[in-house]
Amino acid sequence: KFDRKMRLAQANSQFFAAFPKFLLEGISLVFISSFALSIFFNSKDSDNIIAIIGVFALGAQKLLPSIQVIYGSWASIKSGMNSVFDVLKILERNSETDEIIYNEKLHLKNKIVLENVSYRYNKENRFIFKNLNLEIFNGDLIGIIGKTGLGKSTLIDLIMGLLIPTKGNLYIDGINLHLEKNKIFLKKWRSSIAHVPQFVYLSNKSILENIAFTDDIEVIDKDRVKKVAKIACIDDFIGGFPRGYNTKVGERGILLSGGQRQRIAIARALYKDSRLLIFDEATNSLDHKTEKRVIDGILKNFSNVTIIMISHNVSSLQGCNKIIDMEALQNELE
Repeated sequence: KFDRKMRLAQANSQFFAAFPKFLLEGISLVFISSFALSIFFNSKDSDNIIAIIGVFALGAQKLLPSIQVIYGSWASIKSGMNSVFDVLKILERNSETDEIIYNEKLHLKNKIVLENVSYRYNKENRFIFKNLNLEIFNGDLIGIIGKTGLGKSTLIDLIMGLLIPTKGNLYIDGINLHLEKNKIFLKKWRSSIAHVPQFVYLSNKSILENIAFTDDIEVIDKDRVKKVAKIACIDDFIGGFPRGYNTKVGERGILLSGGQRQRIAIARALYKDSRLLIFDEATNSLDHKTEKRVIDGILKNFSNVTIIMISHNVSSLQGCNKIIDMEALQNELE
């Protein structure tokens, strides 16, 4: 509904930005033709007529593109002005309260419970989940497997509190996550999760800053960075760089391989010291041996950590104590 309004607004903006070109060309053609006819009937010197018409035609040809560019730029500014003002309003908001909330972390003590959860993105779409019941206990190593489009990422988004169930409830240690009175608890829960996505964001800064994920080098715990780097199996290749942890990774980590970027993202999640780690196909660029070393290292060095792993590969989930097969789950719901 809202996307359609946006698309129509964009279409109108592009139409009105381009339309004057054809209008001005038509007006210029009519003007030059009228001017030529007027001179033809009122002047006896035909040679001068051709020269004068040529001057006007050449002038119009040179001026019209510049006029169109000026008008198009003006139309672009007018169409984007409201968006700029909205962004400025957001930037001016006082965010002190949210910062205090995000600095307070929750640690899962008992379990996550999905109780009769049903979810669909809108009324026109089918339910992705229907009456789903699931328990994830503190310390579990959960595997989620299934083909693309079966709802793996949707399930993760529900657990992280990013999506609200269409029906049913989500409980964290017995607290209903989406009740109005638990709004602050929901924000704390979201900020307590370390999520490693399939496509990793790295800034054009040093490996040290990308693992700690901060601009203030003074507050970085370098010993902790090295510890999590060893667990993520990236300490060796970092040591091979002349500048070590101060090596720049390039824009979006272009100077590193896919597996190296993913291991930096895993180290970043471990540095955050969260008790719930979610790997959304975050180890698909790693070989099985390295992947096993990473998971074993996490379980050995971090007590009471709950890990949820999404993967297309069953062999990647061999160490899990519980595996959720999305395809089987869909068949049960049907």
